[in-house]
Parts: sequence; C-alpha cells; structure tokens
Amino acid sequence: MERKTPLLGSWAALLYLLLFSLLLAASNSTASTSYINPQYPDIEYWGQWAADNGYTIDDYVYSEGNTTGIDNTVGNEFVCIRDDVNEVIIGRPDVCGTYYSGLGYSFADITTDPNSLVSAPNIIDDITDNLVNPDLSTWNGCDYTGVDKWAGYSGGPRPNCGDIQINWSYGGYWVYQRHAIEEALKQAGVNVEGYQWEFRIKNYNANRTDQNGIDDLLIQMRIWDKSGNEVHTKTWDYSYTIPDWTTFSGTELFANSLIGENLQDWQIQMYGRDTGYWAGFYGPEMLAPEIRMIYSSDPCAIDSLLHPDCDGYVEAYGEYLFEQQCIANPLFDPSCSGYEQAYFTQQCNAYALYDPGCPGYEEAYYDQQCSIDALYDPGCTGYADALFEQQCSLDPFYDTDCAGYEQAYTDQQCELDPLYDPTCAGYAEAFYDQQCAANPLYDSGCAGYESAFYDQQCSLNALYDSGCPGYAEAFYDQQCSINPLYDSGCPGYEQAYFDQQCSVDPLYNESCTGYANAFFAQQCSLDALYDSQCPGYAQAFYNQQCELDALYDAGCAGYEAAYYDKYIKPTLDKQAEQAAGIEDENTETSIAENNKATITDPVADLVNPSVTGNSTIDEVLRENNNVSNNKELDSVAGVDASSVSPAPIETSSSENTENSTQSEESNSEEQEITQELENMLAEGESSDDSNTGETLADVESQDENSSPEESKREKIKQLLVERAMNLAETMSASASLEVQQALQRQIMAIANYVPGFNAYGQLAIPGVDFYSSRDIYEDKEVPENQRGLRNGLAQQILHERMVEQQYEETE
Repeated sequence: MERKTPLLGSWAALLYLLLFSLLLAASNSTASTSYINPQYPDIEYWGQWAADNGYTIDDYVYSEGNTTGIDNTVGNEFVCIRDDVNEVIIGRPDVCGTYYSGLGYSFADITTDPNSLVSAPNIIDDITDNLVNPDLSTWNGCDYTGVDKWAGYSGGPRPNCGDIQINWSYGGYWVYQRHAIEEALKQAGVNVEGYQWEFRIKNYNANRTDQNGIDDLLIQMRIWDKSGNEVHTKTWDYSYTIPDWTTFSGTELFANSLIGENLQDWQIQMYGRDTGYWAGFYGPEMLAPEIRMIYSSDPCAIDSLLHPDCDGYVEAYGEYLFEQQCIANPLFDPSCSGYEQAYFTQQCNAYALYDPGCPGYEEAYYDQQCSIDALYDPGCTGYADALFEQQCSLDPFYDTDCAGYEQAYTDQQCELDPLYDPTCAGYAEAFYDQQCAANPLYDSGCAGYESAFYDQQCSLNALYDSGCPGYAEAFYDQQCSINPLYDSGCPGYEQAYFDQQCSVDPLYNESCTGYANAFFAQQCSLDALYDSQCPGYAQAFYNQQCELDALYDAGCAGYEAAYYDKYIKPTLDKQAEQAAGIEDENTETSIAENNKATITDPVADLVNPSVTGNSTIDEVLRENNNVSNNKELDSVAGVDASSVSPAPIETSSSENTENSTQSEESNSEEQEITQELENMLAEGESSDDSNTGETLADVESQDENSSPEESKREKIKQLLVERAMNLAETMSASASLEVQQALQRQIMAIANYVPGFNAYGQLAIPGVDFYSSRDIYEDKEVPENQRGLRNGLAQQILHERMVEQQYEETE
C-alpha cells in the first residue's frame, strides 16, 4: 500500500509511516508522464482521469500488492485520490471510507459512475440498531404469562414476564437473554469498540410503604469469545429506591477494541428479589433493556501492506515481492502467472521434441521415431518386422502380450467392478463393505465385530476368557505346564513334588541328593557324640565321660574328691580298721578283687585314630597308652592300683537285664579268646621256639620291674600281634574261600578284642536312664498348612484322595 502526504490524527500517522516501510515509493508528481504509479496501468488510469476532469491530486492511497491494478479491468482498483481544492475523494468506496472518513467531501465512486458525485462513505465508526428482542416470551429465568402483574396476593417465587414488564417476586432469579454476535460484526476488519445501553426501571415495592428495606436489582452485560473466555463483564446496581419509572442510559467503550471475528456471543441479564418476602409481585419492575453495539473498521484487515505494524505485513510484502519477480520472469517459480507458457517456450527452444506444439516438432519427431522404432511409418526401415509391436503401442487390447495390456485391462475391469484391483477408484469403500460382509473381523467398525472377535480369540486360545469353551481344561493344562505341582493330577507331579521336597529338605527321603550329608549334620546337631567326625565330638565325649565318671580324667570336675573317696579313703579306713584290730573275710576278698582290677579306658579305643594302618598293631599301641595312663594315675595317687578296690556301681534291674541279654554272645566270645590266649601264653613260656621265645623274653626283660598283672597284659598283647600276623599269612595262602572267611573272622575277633571291655558295658550312672526305649514322634495328626492348599476346593480334595491312596494300597 502506498499513500502520498500525511493526514491529521492517528490514521494520518499510521499511513505516513507506511511511506517509509515500502520499498516501492509512490510518486506524488502531477506531471503528465505519471500521476500515481506507471507500473500499475489500471491505477494510473484514475490518476489520469482525475487530471483530465479538473481535479487536483493532493493525496492518494493504493495497494501495490493487489492485482486489480494490472488486470485490465477498470473500476475495481484498490485506490482513493483526495482533492482538497474541490473537496472531492475519488476511488473505491471501501478504500475511501477507510482512509478519508469524516472529511465531509463529495465522493466519486469509480465502481459505478465517477461523474456523479455522492456523499462520501464513512465506515470507521457506526452503531447497530437495538439488538435485544423486546418479546418477553423469548427471555429465560421467568414465567411468561403475557400479562403484566403488579402487587397481588399470590404468585412467585419466579419472576413474571408479562406483556412489556418483568415483575419480580420474593424469589431471587436471573432473567436473561443470550445473543450470537451479529454476522456484520464478525467480518474481517471490524472491531467492536463498545455499546450503548438503556434501561427503564421502577423499584418502589409496588407502592407499599410498610415494607422495610430496599429490593435487590442488578443488571449485567457479558461478552464471550470463540474459546469460551469471558472478555467483558459490566454490572449495574439499582438496589435503591426508584419511586417512578425512570430511564437510565449510557455508553460503554472498551479500553481495547474487541476483534469482531474472534467474538462468539453476548448476554444481558437482570437479577431481582422482593426482600419483604410478600406473596405476589412486590419486587422490582423493569421493561426490556436496549443494547446497541458500536463498531469500527480495521484498515489492516483490508490490506496487510498498509503498515509494518499490521498483522500479516511480512507475509503480504513477501507475496508482493514474489509477484514482482514473476512479472520480471515468469519462470521464477511454477506458481507464477504465465509460467507454463514461458516454460513451454523455453523447452521447445532447447529441444524441438519437448512437445508436439513446438515448431519443427513433426520433422524431428519423425526422425526420432524411425530411429527408435522402425514401425513408426511404412517408410521407416524394418517397418514390417515390428508391426506387432506397433499395433500393441496403438491399442493395448490388440493382443494379451502387448505392453500396457494389463493396465488397460485393469482400467476396463475397474469400470465394471471397483473391487477388481486395489488401484481402482472407489476400491477402498467397496473392499471394506465386502470384507465386513465376508468376515466381521476385518475391522473393528464392522457389524458383529465384537462377537466374531471373541469367538476367534477363543478358537485360537481357550484361555482368552473364562467364558471360552474348554477354558477350564486349557487353564489346567497351562498351569501344569508352568508348574507340575499345580495339581496332583498334573503329569510329572510326583517327580516334581519329590524334587521340591528334597530342595526344601534333603532329609525328606534317602534318595534325595545330599541326604547323607544332611543326615550326618542333623545327627551331629542333635548329638555331637553321634560320630567321631562331628564338630565338637572330642569335647562332648570328654564331658560325657566326666559325667559318667569323674575319675575319667584329672581335668574332670570333682576328680580329686572322687579319687579320694574311691582309692584313698578306703585304704585309710582299712588301715584304721587294722590298727583297731578289725579284719574279716570280706575285707580279704575285697583286697583280692582289687588286686585283679586294672584301671583301663576301653572307650578310648574308639576315639584314637589308626597310626600304623594295621588294626591289630594299633590296638596294642592304644593298650600301651592305657597302661601308661594307669601308671601315671597310680603315681599321682601314690597308691598301688592292685591294692585298691573299685567303688560299687549301681544299675537298675531293667538295665541289668538288658545288658546281660545283650552281652551274652560277647562274653562267650571273650571267654573263648581269653582261654585261647592263656593257652598260647603257657605255650609261649615253655616253648623253645626262637621267634616266640625271643619275643616273650624281650617282653619279660622289659617288664622285670612290672607287676605280674602288667606283665601278663604285655605278653597277651604281643601274642595277639603275632597270632594276627600268622593268621593273615595263612589266609593269603589259603585257596578255599570258606577257609579265608573263617580266618578273617578270627582276625577280626582278635582285633576287636579288648580285655575287660564287657565290664565297661555294665557301667551306669545311678538314677539316670540314658537312651531309654521310647517313641520320639508320638501318633499325632499334623494340621494342614492353609497356605499350601491347592487352587480351588476340587483340586484340594483330589490331592488329599491321592495322598490317602498310598496308605490304602499298603494296608
């Protein structure tokens, strides 16, 4: 947009700035060569017309971006010329009314007859008629009766909408009317500047002077935009005495104009209430209000190039520059006017065969076609041989082998049936209907889709929904495949249950992996004396022996007192009796028995590990250790062990019975071995055998200072070693298996023989019944673990039946 000379006021400043924002400046010269802008001949025409008709050009506005200046159609140009001398404006009504409003000049309308002057247009400021519908039947919030009601003895609480009046009762209600923004106000370039209002009101309690207080009366004007935002609210309060009908009016102007095309609707509403709470209509009275909108035109909406501050100026100016480039060169862009023709000419100049319309096309085309295809013309070389290909190129239906036959056939079939091929027009819609008819599962929008989809999913997987046929069986199989322990009827349940129990407790079954180690650890945890390999066995055994006999070791608690009572005190008592002259046969017998006693610890053989690898030799070594311990014990006490009688040992009758029963066989074996050893000893003492004699002699020479009992024990040990070795050599040389087994049993008897061991087995702790025969696990029913119940009552009952069957089969 270009304009000459500044105008007064804000519009003049806006248009004046426009002169400096545009790259193309309009000339204000009135010379015959140019009046406005020769680049736009249609606009320049009116400059020439004004000069030819005696008008002066004091100012003008026009749009450079508008094609009306170059469309060769006179009368639609976006232009307005101002003549201050003759007080005339010449141009289009909307342009002149926008930029030269309020001057009072005459107007030459170029769109009709510019030679007939009329009043100048003015669309900058205008006011609508009353927009409120006075018909009270169209109002909301009241009871329409069509009859004006006043005072009375009944009625309410809602207001009454009568013929022309609105009368409020004792109930507080809003009476309102909502309107859409007038279409005229929604046009581009129209701003709403405000509105005029007029109210006619009476608020005097229906002329009753005996009511205390003033009735409430509020009036509100509200406007919303298209987004639902309330962009304007105005409230009037007439809650005071108005004794007679009074008209209130005024003008409300917005601080910022509201853009008409952004507005949606507006509402006028009134609130009234009779505070005296009288039956009837004693509240405020009011006639229908009047609202008139004030609006104006926005020049920027008409032409964005008016000023850089206009919205869309940059885009419009870019379009203007683009048009200038297209005028200079239509090939600048394919969207330029004349681009196709210019491009056609360019391509024809470069290549005559670009288009049949190009000059010289026919000759070039003939030469080209003959070089490409000899059948192009009968005069081309090879025409006869390529006839078939030529016919196919002319008509694809000539033969099914012709190139393009398939496409041509497809087009033909598509016309007959859109479903013939996906590329056919209307194929998508026809295909959708066909697929839905054939299979409702084709799309979720098909009729019957939900039911068909449910059936399909159930057929693919019975577990899709609990309502599917076969769901229960499929769910059972699924759970069994996930975990065979799901139910006792699952394949592999027994093995899985066995593995589960073994993993929880290896002691569940002897076949469980790790059962031996777990059982060993369990027994050791229950009793460290279970096995010599148990942790804490040595200490536990030591404590056990000390509890059985405080004389087991010098470190045992009560050892000194027990030793004194058992060995020293009887000797002292005996000496005292001898000194007093008291002695009888029992005493002599006791002394004789004490001389035969030997302090040994046969249980020590169980805890001493093998040293030589030969059980017989190890037995002798352990026996030597016992003898040396006895000697140390005697030396500590200072009393000869042969002269001390052991303390009596108390045992219960039941225990003696069991011990005697259990040891009958071992006593007989020991007696046989003892008898055999005594015979061997007698033979060894009288024999002159070199080996045996030397051995016994060595023993005798070593034990010259030993007591007869100790010497005997040493000789027995030596004989056991030699006898075991001789039996071993004899067994290895024996050919018969029976003989070898018999010899092996003799060797084992000799190796296991411990003199006096049976006496140890008769020992017992007075008053204490260790290891009595009793039930550890009484016959009790273990309650069911509620967390271990199967899923569902039926599965739990089935599981219990299977468990009970194993006992029924064994009964």
